[in-house]
Amino acid sequence: MQRSIVNRRGFTLVELLVVIAIIGILIGLLLPAVQAAREAARRMQCTNNLKQYGLGMCNYADVNNSRLPYGMTHPTGGWKNFDGNPGKRSSWVPRIWPFIEQNALYAEYDFKVGFFEEPNCAYNDPNAKRPVNTPVEFYYCPSDRPGATWRADPYSQVRGNYVVNMGNDWFWNPNVASMPYKNPGWKGAPFYLNLTVGLAEMTDGTSNTMLLSEVICAASDSAFDFHGQLFNDEGPGAAFMTVTGPNSSTPDSCYCYQGASGSALNTDDPFIPCTGTPLSGDERYQAARSKHSGGVNVSMADGSVRFVSETVDLEIWRAAGSTKGGETKSL
Repeated sequence: MQRSIVNRRGFTLVELLVVIAIIGILIGLLLPAVQAAREAARRMQCTNNLKQYGLGMCNYADVNNSRLPYGMTHPTGGWKNFDGNPGKRSSWVPRIWPFIEQNALYAEYDFKVGFFEEPNCAYNDPNAKRPVNTPVEFYYCPSDRPGATWRADPYSQVRGNYVVNMGNDWFWNPNVASMPYKNPGWKGAPFYLNLTVGLAEMTDGTSNTMLLSEVICAASDSAFDFHGQLFNDEGPGAAFMTVTGPNSSTPDSCYCYQGASGSALNTDDPFIPCTGTPLSGDERYQAARSKHSGGVNVSMADGSVRFVSETVDLEIWRAAGSTKGGETKSL
């Protein structure tokens, strides 16, 4: 009986190369889609974070005579603390803790001393159990650098991506008697230094006024860069201004050194261009910025959240940042 012989033929080199090329093309097509899906999920999480902050601000106002918290406080301008003593350095973040389910942090924070003189603050210990050094998940936009911290001096603290709106002006340390701020085109804002704003003062309407937006944290924890410094009353780390538009190519005017204060400027970060110098005196500002493609998320005073294109007209952007501008255009 004749045994049949079966010829078994493998891939030729050409066929193998064709298969590899096809797989490479498929991967090339799939990767952008996967990345886009991941970024969409990150942006949704960022939207949810801002929603929490917006609702927290509304709840804060409900129990504080319809007034928003201080944007920042500093012992200038005769500002007084809760106990009538001179005010201490702080920001809006500790004041909003009870309304974003961070009651434990609020209970530990001492407004009589503020972040700068907080007990054990003089030890640059990333593991120190202090309120300002405790990371909270929704401080951070997942598209940026979750867990970012400030380690540029002995006063360690966490950074964050969400900041309040101080309108179309430069941040500076004003005397209360000199209000409004320096910009002759000033049209009001929801947050000030040493002053609070009532919801009734938002004559432009709560649905037309931004409360918070995003900033990008400094690329290094050790950088003397105020981007994302939530607890400081200087900088302006805890606020954004509408002097420039979202993701503006115009450099921010704030502290942004690569290392210690006075070292080389952090000029090589394309996401957060910065001059490192004020216009004059203490006039500093930073734009709303994000690593989302094409724009930034903003939380409005009515509790809603919107995505604003980085190509938005600057006049419209500033209108959304004002409280009493009487503008006819809106986001």
